[in-house]
Amino acid sequence: MATLIKDGEIIAAAEEERFSRVKHHSGFPYEAVQYCLEEAGIQIAGVAHAALYWKPWVLRHKAMQALKSALISRDMFRARVDRGVSQVSESYLGMLRHPQRLRQHFGPSDFKFHFLEHHQCHAASAFFVSPFERAAILTMDGTGEDTTTMFSVGEGRRVRPVKRIKLPHSLGQFYSAVTNFLGF
Repeated sequence: MATLIKDGEIIAAAEEERFSRVKHHSGFPYEAVQYCLEEAGIQIAGVAHAALYWKPWVLRHKAMQALKSALISRDMFRARVDRGVSQVSESYLGMLRHPQRLRQHFGPSDFKFHFLEHHQCHAASAFFVSPFERAAILTMDGTGEDTTTMFSVGEGRRVRPVKRIKLPHSLGQFYSAVTNFLGF
């Protein structure tokens, strides 16, 4: 997904899957970014800020899961560490390269890059397109960093987190487990 915003107004937005024809595309959204730049009539050098909806360094829950599994079984510990190393090196560390990818693919730019909290991005995307000046906001999914559910208050141009529910308590992961068990 890519969105281009100018002075608080959405100029263009696009899902990469619209261009790749792959449902839930998980790679870098090059085509969606290109579309947004073209719609705005600018080059990447005209972008002041770029952001990602994740803070990839928030991994402490993964380390704790691996350590807890060592108490249960040596094999489980090895499996978690192997899976974790792969996930960290491919997914999370790959996110740290996003600013470099943007500049390599679209040309030089001195934009400032921001890593934003996953659930705050969900809350902001719900609140800022709503007709409300003040609203209670609830976000839930499998996990975003180590948060699975977040209660927030949106007011004016600000979203303020009030309460977070963290792993292992995840309604989203429970839902996925049940639907997978049922064959969906």
